[in-house]
Amino acid sequence: MRLGLLGLLMALLLSFTQLLPSLQRPGAAAPTAGLGGLVVLGFHEIAEPAQAVIPDYSVTPEQFRAQIGWLHGHGYHFVSLDQVLQARAGQRPLPSQPVLLSFDDGYRSVYTEAFPVLKQYQAPALLALVGSWLEPEAGLVSFGDQLLPREHLLSWVQLREMVGSGLVEVASHTYDLHKGITANPQSNSEPAVTSRLYGAAKGYET
Repeated sequence: MRLGLLGLLMALLLSFTQLLPSLQRPGAAAPTAGLGGLVVLGFHEIAEPAQAVIPDYSVTPEQFRAQIGWLHGHGYHFVSLDQVLQARAGQRPLPSQPVLLSFDDGYRSVYTEAFPVLKQYQAPALLALVGSWLEPEAGLVSFGDQLLPREHLLSWVQLREMVGSGLVEVASHTYDLHKGITANPQSNSEPAVTSRLYGAAKGYET
């Protein structure tokens, strides 16, 4: 993707997110004072499509570097979740044009590809991990309806290094609910975190 087009797309995305408070439904609560038009950008894998577990949820390393560089060059300030919570509590306002970077699931590419860029720009980030995926030291991990090699996910050593840098905060992305379960008599698979398990013998779980 050419940088000119990338810049245009990023500008449109960020402009739209800044407009979201004005588009809320009548009677909805006003945005919390002090958050300063916070933009949250969520990532999964930073990998080439051929190497990604879910290509539609990934961006390439080149795209990620360009996106973070564009934000930095256009006056955006990367903030941590702790800063957001302080601003929400009215303790300290966020800087102008604040951006929170978030990475879901805990893919190893966050360490190999994203972390060097975070260090380059001293950009804090939030890492939301699935606990059960990190417990095994090796082998295969139950990843939705498939098995994923453990080495595709962060190691404990890598995780400790990122947290120890002071740039990365960790959040829970559930312990073992990031998967599909049988949700009805038709055997449709639905997200476990939002669905009740259905069994032919006992019906829906209670």
